[in-house]
Amino acid sequence: MRNVCSLLSLVFVAALVIAVPLSAHSQTLTPFDPTGSTSTFPFSINPAGAITGFYSDASFANHGFLRDADGTITTFDAPGAAQGTFPQQINPAGSIAGYYTDASSVNHGFVRAADGTIRTFEAPGAGPHTFQGTTASSINPGGRSQETTPTRPSLLTASSAL
Repeated sequence: MRNVCSLLSLVFVAALVIAVPLSAHSQTLTPFDPTGSTSTFPFSINPAGAITGFYSDASFANHGFLRDADGTITTFDAPGAAQGTFPQQINPAGSIAGYYTDASSVNHGFVRAADGTIRTFEAPGAGPHTFQGTTASSINPGGRSQETTPTRPSLLTASSAL
């Protein structure tokens, strides 16, 4: 009887080990850098596998990038981005939200559409911005600050400014 219990226990453990999905153990890490990058900072990945973030070049300038699921890397700068473009998130449709810093060290929001068109915007009544995310139908600009009030959240939808 003891041998039967031991054998059943062994079969049970073997069945558990075999049942573990192989994909959990066979992940691949693929390093990448945009051309000219000295440091790369990926921030967001969408369900299709597209990645956005920013990179620094040899002059310490920061630029945005989009890495498509097939490995193609597209770099971009928001208009007026004298001190850097900082993508924060990409949504399932491929739109990227982020912020850029102008020559006066002031942050402004931008949205890069899937076709590459970049639109900049300001949250109403706001000073410097940090923009933090997107959904399929809206941009979550995150915090916005005013000189006389604390940081407050805001939301940009397709009907509001784009």
